[in-house]
Amino acid sequence: MHPKHLYGLAAMLAGIGVIVWLFAAVLWWIGLFCLFSGIAATMIGLYRFYLPISQARHEQRIALESIGLQKRVIAHGERLHGDIKREANGTIEVIVSRRPARVVEADELQEDHPQQPQEIPASVRYEDIQAYIPKDHVLVGVGEGGIVDTREKEIKGLIWIPGSSGAGKSNTTALRVEEDYVRGHKFLGIDPHFFKADSLSNLVQPYKDQFIEPLAYKQEDILRILNFFLAQAERRKNGGACWPLTLLYDEIGSQVSDKPEDELEREIIEKTKKVIRLAGQELRGFNMNVIAISQDAAGLAFLRKRALLVLGHKTVMMSERELICNRRMDIARQMDEWPVGRTVVYGVAIQGTLIRQQPLFQPRIVSSQSSSQPQQEEAPGRYREGNGEAPGRSGKIEEREMTDVLKKFVYDAGKMRAAGQSIDAILKAFHLPPGGRLNQHLKALLDTPEEREV
Repeated sequence: MHPKHLYGLAAMLAGIGVIVWLFAAVLWWIGLFCLFSGIAATMIGLYRFYLPISQARHEQRIALESIGLQKRVIAHGERLHGDIKREANGTIEVIVSRRPARVVEADELQEDHPQQPQEIPASVRYEDIQAYIPKDHVLVGVGEGGIVDTREKEIKGLIWIPGSSGAGKSNTTALRVEEDYVRGHKFLGIDPHFFKADSLSNLVQPYKDQFIEPLAYKQEDILRILNFFLAQAERRKNGGACWPLTLLYDEIGSQVSDKPEDELEREIIEKTKKVIRLAGQELRGFNMNVIAISQDAAGLAFLRKRALLVLGHKTVMMSERELICNRRMDIARQMDEWPVGRTVVYGVAIQGTLIRQQPLFQPRIVSSQSSSQPQQEEAPGRYREGNGEAPGRSGKIEEREMTDVLKKFVYDAGKMRAAGQSIDAILKAFHLPPGGRLNQHLKALLDTPEEREV
């Protein structure tokens, strides 16, 4: 072949290759453009198709919520005997007559139509007012005209519940324990007078599945519980997990009011006062509550001045009333006419001194089987008895065991009494606090021959 022909063929093939290459590149870009255009068109079509459907569903949901809200507003107005007005545009207005808060001048007291204060109901059921307690609030009590008084749950950081037996103190305590139980709290308990019929041990039977330690009644166990609480407080202040924890401290007055006889009792008094100081001043926001319960108020000034909430019940002695009422003698005198469950309310987190009725609370029924509630991972292990079950088994089993313990105590203490040992020596041998009403009751019990023969 002639060289000129060869060079021409090569040039022609090169030109064809360039044209094919350029044409293939253009086809690739055209295909890519068509792909993205198709996807965009599909998304726009789906949006335009489903938008009316979603709008209709949203309007239907708003309408249902509006109907539900209207029903709740109407029910609230009917409960409080208010005037209900319905507007043409669907607006519902509830007008409840309430006494306006204002300063009354002296000359207004002589008006022809003086305003009459509404009374505090003498009896209220907790089930009837539970719906009026906001989610993040706790109950303080029921005030004038049946108005439910609540506060933010942080007020439960330190509660003091003083009062005589039979004044409604156990009911008030059980209600506060129920509130914490529903919120998932774990519990610690101190009960020096565990053998009494109205003791804290019997009160918390339905909540035993949430106790992470057995209730303490011996001196060494009480100190161990206090040390655990203080260690947990220090751990949380250093960044530890703040799982909800409540310490129940019954008969706190008997632990700190008497003069310590040994180093163990002195340490318990010091640790008790430290727990109270921390709960009232430094542990807000760390999810740690303390509920202190006592029959007396003498010797508890350190508790009264730091309590965020005091729910004081009626006592017999006027000197105790004066302390419980924070020197308000006018309220102390009114206690003679108070129904069961009526309390004086004040504290660091309360403005002024209030009078509130505590509602009647129906305690939980103790289940015959151990609780099946799962344990929170961040909380310590729940206390288990020797057979692997949680405390809080059937009430009959607990009652029988408690009766056996009490019989053995009376028998052993009676033998020690017959041998000539003093009541204080017997109480110390059983790690029980000496003095006070306990001393008098045991003396009367142990001086009865037929009781020692049980």
